[in-house]
Amino acid sequence: MKIKYFNEFNNELTNNQINNSINYYKVYFDIDDNILCKEYIKNGTLFSIHHFLNKNENENEIIDNLSLSAPVYIYIITSEIINGNRLELYNIYKENKLIRYSKKLYDHFENVICDIPYFLETNTPDYVLTTKYYYDKEKEFVSDLVFRVSYDHDGSLLSLTYNPEGEQDSEGFGDTEEDIAELASLTGKSENFIRYYMNADILPPPTN
Repeated sequence: MKIKYFNEFNNELTNNQINNSINYYKVYFDIDDNILCKEYIKNGTLFSIHHFLNKNENENEIIDNLSLSAPVYIYIITSEIINGNRLELYNIYKENKLIRYSKKLYDHFENVICDIPYFLETNTPDYVLTTKYYYDKEKEFVSDLVFRVSYDHDGSLLSLTYNPEGEQDSEGFGDTEEDIAELASLTGKSENFIRYYMNADILPPPTN
């Protein structure tokens, strides 16, 4: 096992930087450089533990062991690869109790494509708090984020903002066939790719 330290922007820290940081991640890796666990230090104090569950581990046992070490938020994370995208499930515990869970879909550049929380009581998605994103490093925008999407309570499109970090240069789109075609032209992606963003469902993941 080896340990590395990263800031909140996923940049690795030197020893001097660690000593001068109050917010950072302490990350544990196995011999194949797979992440085993992350500890988030906030204001100099352990705030949360992110444990990546493998198939040989029992979630309840992990929660019991981690809860004994520190009364913090514990994230138990499982993942699978779907069409080249990584789907992660986050079960979030506090004091041994599951308090909420969510799912995130990542592209192969580690960008979050979709972030969707769930109502614990009903096991249904909270579409109002669901967000989807599309990134492209080739766009000459303020950031790599090309558009950001939010949804209504039924999962239908609420707003799609193209170049959302561009302030005066941002532009809104709807779910009409004309808007879908224009977005496909602006991004160089297929209309089927754009349609993934027209509703809040996390799957299927987008293809070209």
